[in-house]
Amino acid sequence: MCFVHPGWYPGAVNPYREAQAPDVACPRCGDGLTTRLLGDARIEECSRCLGVFVPTALMPRLLDRLDLGGEVLATFPRGTPTPHPGGPMYVKCPHCKGVMNRRLFATGAKVVVDVCRRHGIWFDDSELRAVAEFAASGGMERAAKRERDEKRRRDDERVKQQMWREREQLFKRQTWSSDPMVPRRTLFDALIDLLFGD
Repeated sequence: MCFVHPGWYPGAVNPYREAQAPDVACPRCGDGLTTRLLGDARIEECSRCLGVFVPTALMPRLLDRLDLGGEVLATFPRGTPTPHPGGPMYVKCPHCKGVMNRRLFATGAKVVVDVCRRHGIWFDDSELRAVAEFAASGGMERAAKRERDEKRRRDDERVKQQMWREREQLFKRQTWSSDPMVPRRTLFDALIDLLFGD
């Protein structure tokens, strides 16, 4: 004979089973995320580790001091973001459970965030406030300028390298070619052009 708990019936929750994980769990500590109103927008927050998950579509508004950026500065207390606050190094998106990418938020921001391209950005404790302050001080414009300058420098370097490769190939063809249509030059002429030519 099989013993059946007197309070058991098909579909009942077993009181001795482990509690189920919340639907939207904090990627850092595993507790359930709660919805927090920020102005007219909603973000998800962990009451335990104080991390915040922000949908991708809200980020431009959170970086605008006259919009939700002002709300962030008024709502979240100032703190010092830590590079890695503990828990897993690479965390999963609370919505799709895919491993998020860790990256610097912006050049000069000194804040490393976890990004899910489809759903949003995870900010550990104090990071959202730090990013809002960075944006309010003109940090995003400075970061964009630095990135443009760096791209221009890389492009110039690539063009310069290409010119040197082409010049080297021309030097080899003109100096060592056995083709009677290519005028032969002395090694001295080729070196002079290489060193002092345009």
